[in-house]
Amino acid sequence: ALDLGVTTVVNITGGPTAVVLSRAIEEGLVDRCARQVVAGVVDCTGGHVRGVVADGPWAVRGGVREVCAAGGDLIKTASSGGFAGENEEAWWRDYTLEELEVLVDEAHSKGKPVAVHAQSQPGISNGAKAGCDMIHHGSLMDDQGLEDIVSRGLYFVPTLWSTSKIRAEQCAGTEFEDAPWALQRMDAAYETHREGVRKGYEMGIKLAVGTDGRPGDAMYEMLEMVWCGLSPMEAIIAGTRNTAEAIGKLDELGTLETGKKADVIIVEGNPLNDIEIMTKQENILLVMKDGKVEATDEAYRMHLHPRG
Repeated sequence: ALDLGVTTVVNITGGPTAVVLSRAIEEGLVDRCARQVVAGVVDCTGGHVRGVVADGPWAVRGGVREVCAAGGDLIKTASSGGFAGENEEAWWRDYTLEELEVLVDEAHSKGKPVAVHAQSQPGISNGAKAGCDMIHHGSLMDDQGLEDIVSRGLYFVPTLWSTSKIRAEQCAGTEFEDAPWALQRMDAAYETHREGVRKGYEMGIKLAVGTDGRPGDAMYEMLEMVWCGLSPMEAIIAGTRNTAEAIGKLDELGTLETGKKADVIIVEGNPLNDIEIMTKQENILLVMKDGKVEATDEAYRMHLHPRG
């Protein structure tokens, strides 16, 4: 991810093991890596995302406390089913509104943002009404879901990669071929997913970037956003400033300001004229993280921060 120009990665289902890796990166024990922000999962029995299993309000509170005690930066949950499970449907409800409200209350009491997987209704509106900070995916978004997100000033993280043409190309020959139902569902949602983003943008929805994809696919996600109507600058802001705010890290990441971490990339060409240049690794000439040059092409190698 770092080589491809992404200086911060959110491991959205990482849990305690990912916290250990995140700290190792921060301490310099693992170098030349993007920093990692870690979410822990709290979801219901048989839910779409797996981690701490908790059913009912008090169990949900206990699950959130467990994730926070393990050092998670944010909480991930689900309010709908998804595409991946053979024995689930995207329209299924996962957590009830009551459970989501309790989860958000407990997470916010510890300063932890909440991201909710929500592909369809009623999950999208339930997540918004409960005050989840980010609605993820929304591949089957409708007008009511958009209105509920916009009216509450929440972030929409559409993960367009998951239903994209490039995802189909990248997944050819991978484990996805053993899950044909997932591929069929994602392909079928292609138009609806993009229409939801286009409508949301016109309504003034706050957009941030996530992918469900591979390292570096955040760049492709921004390209997809431009295809949905955003300007290149708006897409870049979605992938930097907005995403930092959505994950509760805007005080240290997301913009170039005094007192923040110095993350800078140099690219070949002008992405404001053609944002697609950022999707090609050969155009990422230099990557600086925390004020240190961590990756370069051959011409900039004299600037690399030495190991050890």
